[in-house]
Amino acid sequence: MRKWHVLDAKYRTGRSNVLEAMASAHIYRDALRWNGHRPESAVLLVPRAGDAEWLERPEFIERHRVGVCALGAEADLQVVTDLLFADTAVR
Repeated sequence: MRKWHVLDAKYRTGRSNVLEAMASAHIYRDALRWNGHRPESAVLLVPRAGDAEWLERPEFIERHRVGVCALGAEADLQVVTDLLFADTAVR
């Protein structure tokens, strides 16, 4: 079975902005289908220095299938890589 993820880039990092944007992540996770399959997760990509760190935790994303990846340096790409390609990726 093919797995897929929704990545939604956002550019505002304030807590209220990130929480407001999470509504779209939930909608994507619940509504989108590809070949009859829903996404493994729907994750917001935001600039580092966000104000909702708990949404970045891998265990949060794994449990809820939504969350945030904060990017600011090349090393931050490992979080996205782990999410998309790891054997223990979000289910």
